[in-house]
Amino acid sequence: MNQAPAPSSDTDIRAAQPPAIVRTAGGSVLGTGALVLLVVLQTFTGFSLDSRTTTVLVVLGLLGGATVVAGLRLMRARAGSAVAGLMASGVLFLATTSWLLFSFLGGLFSVFALLAPVVALLGIALSAASLGPCQKVAAARARLAEQGLDLGL
Repeated sequence: MNQAPAPSSDTDIRAAQPPAIVRTAGGSVLGTGALVLLVVLQTFTGFSLDSRTTTVLVVLGLLGGATVVAGLRLMRARAGSAVAGLMASGVLFLATTSWLLFSFLGGLFSVFALLAPVVALLGIALSAASLGPCQKVAAARARLAEQGLDLGL
């Protein structure tokens, strides 16, 4: 009749699963990177560019690709992924805002370019909100690993 409390590993297994805020933040960071890749693709396919602009777009594309990876890692609540998502979104916010101003001055108006800084800001806010939950998940996974249970997450 008197049930023993669940072993701590059961609690840790539940705590090792990424919470909704972390998955949402990861999706937002991933979306930021994907949107930047669309900006780059749209600009490359629609316009004739000089070498400096091409170089800027290649760098922007590389940053977008790295941000997609950061978003994927954040969705799985990998250790340090919230910080990486926060930094990647912050860098892309600055880069996409600069690109937006540059493109407006050159007469290019793009919905993707307009949305990219806004989505990057969302990624910054959600990544910041997921810092604590990611630390809790990492701590639970570390406790499980000490007990010899590796979830492969």
